[in-house]
Amino acid sequence: MINVAFDIDDVLWKIDRKHLRQIPDYNMIGVLMWFHDNGDQVFVWSAGGIDYAKTIVDNLGLTDFVKVIEKESYKKLHNRLEIDLAFDDCETKLAKVDVNVKREHWPKCLSCGKELVPELEAKDYNTKEWDQHTFRCECLPGKRISIG
Repeated sequence: MINVAFDIDDVLWKIDRKHLRQIPDYNMIGVLMWFHDNGDQVFVWSAGGIDYAKTIVDNLGLTDFVKVIEKESYKKLHNRLEIDLAFDDCETKLAKVDVNVKREHWPKCLSCGKELVPELEAKDYNTKEWDQHTFRCECLPGKRISIG
């Protein structure tokens, strides 16, 4: 048995830019379920916090299959809970083996050419509606770029 961790945003929960909403990544959920069915311990975390992660896990119907843990707490308690394999879209050194899950390509900043980072503010996690769809870039600190 191994300990496997999955991040929420851009791993299990993708952004559909065409319709400006978030949707499940059923391929990654299938991978998660394979590990669960194999008898492995499956964890889910999010930089958005434990309440956010629990809400998404519940919305995806995964509550009975995973344990939600805080991403920051895991980093602090690394010696007590050893993650063997981690699926994440941006962070590394979270486990013995890290799998970098590709994000969809974000729009690029016209000033510096780097990919813009999304900032999504939830209106209601249960209905999956979003108040706004904005992006930010390192080269424009404090500025938000609206799309759509």
